[in-house]
Amino acid sequence: HSAGGLIARATMVRYPELNIQRLTTIATPHRGASLARLASMVSSSPIGMAAGMMGFDEFSDADDLFKDLRPIKKSRFLRWLNSQPHPPAAYISVIHTGDDIVKPRSQDMTPMLDPLLNGMSIAVPGGHGLNPLDGDILAALLTRPQAEP
Repeated sequence: HSAGGLIARATMVRYPELNIQRLTTIATPHRGASLARLASMVSSSPIGMAAGMMGFDEFSDADDLFKDLRPIKKSRFLRWLNSQPHPPAAYISVIHTGDDIVKPRSQDMTPMLDPLLNGMSIAVPGGHGLNPLDGDILAALLTRPQAEP
């Protein structure tokens, strides 16, 4: 879910020998999140410094994460990840179409994959948090026989 989907995808790219056959991401910012740009600016500002002095160290410590989750043109990590060849696998994007902090277009990883790879998108209503429909989708995917990638 969310940035965890990026970590899982990066793991597949960096360690293809793991031979992961399927990746399902939920509300993952594959193209970045414009909110991360704002969060990065705030964490680098006097507000972010003040947050650290008031005991909210995790906010100012997250600046590198915010920079990595910015939209692709400004992101270091996403620009790298989306330019890498991906191993053969089934890639499934569960896209939350509601009022999400990550735009639906950014949640779809299929446009960034080689057309020969097996990519699929499933759109569901809802915001950024996990919801019961996500569980239903995962259960259906787990009980469906896996096709060869």
